[in-house]
Amino acid sequence: MVQRCLDLEVPEPEFSEVFGGVNVKFLFKEPIITIMKRRKVEGKPAILSPRQEEILTILANNKQLTRREIVIHLESLVPARTVQRDLAGLKEMNLIDHRGQANNLVWFLIPRKKT
Repeated sequence: MVQRCLDLEVPEPEFSEVFGGVNVKFLFKEPIITIMKRRKVEGKPAILSPRQEEILTILANNKQLTRREIVIHLESLVPARTVQRDLAGLKEMNLIDHRGQANNLVWFLIPRKKT
């Protein structure tokens, strides 16, 4: 395991004993948030989670939806707060936006300029 990490030029895993068992913690070369921010600065698409990709597909098929409606359209049961975090991340990446306030807030895709 350690040799494979060295071969891939990633930090060695951290081993610890937890409640009579072994815990193995794998570390990234750099924090994921740093990678996402760097990609944003370089103009590359940010890394999306499968759920964020699903949200984009849902919005592409429905024009605009409330957070509650998005939760209903998702294939798996996801807490509304988790969806809110995903929406905030997609908004920060300039992929979606919202209009309205409080209970009347709707989310929609930001139209992409054709090149």
